[in-house]
Amino acid sequence: MAKKKVSERQYSCNEDCNNCNVLMGQGFRQLTVILNALYEVFGPEVYEVVQHYCPNFTVCADCRIDDFCHVEGCELLAEAQRFGAEWHKAKAKAKSKVKGKVSK
Repeated sequence: MAKKKVSERQYSCNEDCNNCNVLMGQGFRQLTVILNALYEVFGPEVYEVVQHYCPNFTVCADCRIDDFCHVEGCELLAEAQRFGAEWHKAKAKAKSKVKGKVSK
């Protein structure tokens, strides 16, 4: 049997954004943290990817503002920023260790 080609957004989106199962679901806060952490680590390119598949996924589950924007004191953003800072620090430390090694 031949595989059907899946068009964009056909995979799970019902295209009823105001009643989105993902945005209304329990896992949306976790998705917000994960996507914001990716944005903190990899930058604006993450925004482009998320926008391509679902513009609503840039909305914060708590703030209800899109485009990876938040109100002051948002705990989901704070967690994403904490992770991003730790990730960048670990990457820098790993790079410095590699530079310090001498090849034989």
